[in-house]
Amino acid sequence: MSPLPLFAILVKALAISQTPLDTRLQMQYNDRNCNQCHESAMSKNKNVGAKITQAEWEVMRVLWDASVPLPAAEVIARLEGRADWSPKTIRSFLNRLVQKQSVKVVKKGLPDYELIHYVPLIDESSALQAKQETFAQKFFGGTVHSMLAGCIQSGEISTEELLQLREMIDRQVHKLKTS
Repeated sequence: MSPLPLFAILVKALAISQTPLDTRLQMQYNDRNCNQCHESAMSKNKNVGAKITQAEWEVMRVLWDASVPLPAAEVIARLEGRADWSPKTIRSFLNRLVQKQSVKVVKKGLPDYELIHYVPLIDESSALQAKQETFAQKFFGGTVHSMLAGCIQSGEISTEELLQLREMIDRQVHKLKTS
């Protein structure tokens, strides 16, 4: 297959640019039945979140906030106000996240002119839980009890926060007793 002539690419880009970005992304997302790949991708890698660096976490947040797979250019645009990274740096973060199996690459578009889009392979809550478990193991002997006890004994938790914790604990105890 021969590549599209430059004129055809420019015409296609002009036509695409007349459509609002969110509509374009949704159209591309629906392309090739990608809903299935996104849902199955999110159900995989549960323990990967602990290996994500703080910078990579910011990139993941952009992907989690999107309801569709995003091309690198869109990830870069959405990070523009948040971080002082060059587009090359953001692409490096995306590549590292792919290597860590936190993000999946999906090719979309015309057969002769496909764009790479990125889809998270883990959901935010699973990544956060993995991060918390790693933190507890690293700094509190591996137990959540030690971590909570350390936080409470530090005196830096307000009365309101303690009451919220108590409510959460009471709900969890009730849930465990009834199941």
